[in-house]
Amino acid sequence: KLAATIAVPDDKLQQAYQASLDSFRTPERARARHILLKTEGKREAEVATIQKKTEELLKQVRGGADFAQVATKNSEDTGSAVKGGDLDWVTRGQMVPEFEKAVLSMKPGEIQGPVKTMYGFHIVKVEAREAARVMPFEELKEVLRKNVVLQQVFERMQTLADQIRTALVKSPEEAD
Repeated sequence: KLAATIAVPDDKLQQAYQASLDSFRTPERARARHILLKTEGKREAEVATIQKKTEELLKQVRGGADFAQVATKNSEDTGSAVKGGDLDWVTRGQMVPEFEKAVLSMKPGEIQGPVKTMYGFHIVKVEAREAARVMPFEELKEVLRKNVVLQQVFERMQTLADQIRTALVKSPEEAD
């Protein structure tokens, strides 16, 4: 009930936005898929065979095969293979350096491989990219409004609790 009575003007929201600007920064990121063929613990002869298979799969996807289907059937990354190789949005610092360098240098729609990492050989497809940015005020306006209202409700409830406590200390017999 208290929250429904609180109106927050846009200038107050703008102040809240400016005060928390750093928390509204999003890093450079890419939406990526990959196909991983693992080489961990494999002998050199096996690694060469795995690299050839990776190159064959790369030809397939560059030739028009559906990347998600090829990933589901062939990727050894159990977490992403079931999602067609989808890694969702990835940012700098989340990935091993070789993989990060490839993903963050690619354009949307581009397919690259084989990318060798400590895990094995990857075929990478970038589906979308976003530059680092500060989320705009208009995009955050309603979230800011809810946060400011919640903060004001908390402050009013705290003030009311303090007033009730003071009244009880003065006149404990009037507690009812």
